[in-house]
Amino acid sequence: MKIKIIIIVLIFSVCSAWTADKYNFPGSELMNWNFKIKGDARKEMEGDAVFFVEVNGAFPENEFSFGNSIPLKAQTAYIIIVSYKISEVAENSGHVETYMIKPGTPSIRMIFADKNNRPVTKADGYIWLRGSFKEKTEGYEIIKCVFTTPQRTEKVSLRIFFQCKGKYWIKYIKIEELNI
Repeated sequence: MKIKIIIIVLIFSVCSAWTADKYNFPGSELMNWNFKIKGDARKEMEGDAVFFVEVNGAFPENEFSFGNSIPLKAQTAYIIIVSYKISEVAENSGHVETYMIKPGTPSIRMIFADKNNRPVTKADGYIWLRGSFKEKTEGYEIIKCVFTTPQRTEKVSLRIFFQCKGKYWIKYIKIEELNI
């Protein structure tokens, strides 16, 4: 039984076979999310569908993040997919000193919450996803993860962090329920 479950997850992960869009946020809709801008950073639309962010200094003096609260069902399998591109990214010594890790960029945090917006897990139950650290990508890359929501989940607080100097493009963010 355990082997069958692993195989199903691998099929979904490799073949990207999921149900119809549950939450599809093209770059143009991300401008309506809530933002935290610290220091020298800016956001804008590039064309009609790509969200662009530029951070012009190092963390922790300069930081850019955006997020939203998205309703999800408890104990349900989902996939999150983020399409992004980066350029001119510089290693961030402030991040390494603060967190003792080399930054992945962008970084995505998911906190599962109840109807009163209280986390349903301790901090070690949050999900963190990171792109690998590089100065630029050749084109758009994908960060994706299959996850199951904990008991009492009614929403996820999704936040995307850009903690290195550089230019970032987000083409879309999708969260879709899986029929496993």
